[in-house]
Amino acid sequence: MSQYPPSEIYTAARSLLPELAQETRQRIEKLLQQADRGEATHLIILETLSKDEGTRRKMREVLQKPGSEFLDDMESSRGYGGMPGAPQITPGEVWVCPEPQCEERYVIGEAGEDPGECQKHGVPLIRKNEKEG
Repeated sequence: MSQYPPSEIYTAARSLLPELAQETRQRIEKLLQQADRGEATHLIILETLSKDEGTRRKMREVLQKPGSEFLDDMESSRGYGGMPGAPQITPGEVWVCPEPQCEERYVIGEAGEDPGECQKHGVPLIRKNEKEG
């Protein structure tokens, strides 16, 4: 049994065909034709390509390269991988004291968080844009 799905093995083997010795290439082509007819030949292909150390190494590289169907499945099975792209920093909502000349301010860290009162004046804080407008 292989850790790679048959479709990945067939795809990797096809990509290596131009680099194989003629005899090995003919054998793999025949096995790939059998696979196209529905026969499970992936293990024989792996065994054949693993006989030569250099070919085995190339096959492993192709199977483990980024974008591999198998690796994509492995990544998704590990759980949440984060959002795509660079994270964006969004500023928190700023609340200020409504009293003129007071510089008391509070930045909301979570949605629904209570900004509280001004520690100097004891009045509820308001959104910064309300004081400016």
